[in-house]
Amino acid sequence: MAHAIDWPQLKKRCLDDDTFVRELVAVFQRHGRGPLDQLRVAAAAGVLPAAQKHAHTLKGSAANLAAEPLRAAALAAENAARTGDSSGLTHLVEAVDAEFSRCLAEIDRFLATT
Repeated sequence: MAHAIDWPQLKKRCLDDDTFVRELVAVFQRHGRGPLDQLRVAAAAGVLPAAQKHAHTLKGSAANLAAEPLRAAALAAENAARTGDSSGLTHLVEAVDAEFSRCLAEIDRFLATT
């Protein structure tokens, strides 16, 4: 299975500044769960515009982090919310959550070794 985060790409985006990479992933680790929790609540309540907004936020965070699998899952959730596919959205939120957890696990390993 591919990495949740493309570490070489992230390092390149951070201009090879290892301190900045650590700071960026630490911020994601501390604050990334908020939009995911909000996405889950909005999807469960059937509030699709809010779900679309929170999925979009996650998509942007994932893109900044070079976390392509999470970005793709958040994009799929965003599109489901935008098109009114509430049943599909429920399953996609689980995929987003799984990818988010993979990112956190990689970040934990990265921070433990740097």
